[in-house]
Amino acid sequence: MNPEKQLRLLVFDPDPQDQKMIREFLRDSSIRVYFTSPSESLETTLSNHSPFHAVVIDLSSPVKRSCDALFAAVKEASPNAQVIFMSRLADELMWSQVLEMGAYDLLPKPPERTEFLRTVFSAVQHIEAA
Repeated sequence: MNPEKQLRLLVFDPDPQDQKMIREFLRDSSIRVYFTSPSESLETTLSNHSPFHAVVIDLSSPVKRSCDALFAAVKEASPNAQVIFMSRLADELMWSQVLEMGAYDLLPKPPERTEFLRTVFSAVQHIEAA
């Protein structure tokens, strides 16, 4: 795949086990994945490596910032990126709230491999179709 066409994904998740799982999900894909966590600033990663096609944000761990603030930070640095949230508390109410905000989707945590890949690739295709 042409480097300019390589899909770029940022995953904001503090759990090393979850990062390892997502790395394994994407091992044979054309996606270049970056990881960041609360110990590394999301804004720093966004500013150093944007643009991204999609950004996955874990809401399961306590974060000092709201979904709205995280979403806004992504859209400021990478306006075309699709935002996908993940949460251990994912339910229909949370799903409707993140969609209303403008996010692409909400995945349960831990994500199931097939659903994770389908969601990420679908989000990227959504950008290309626009």
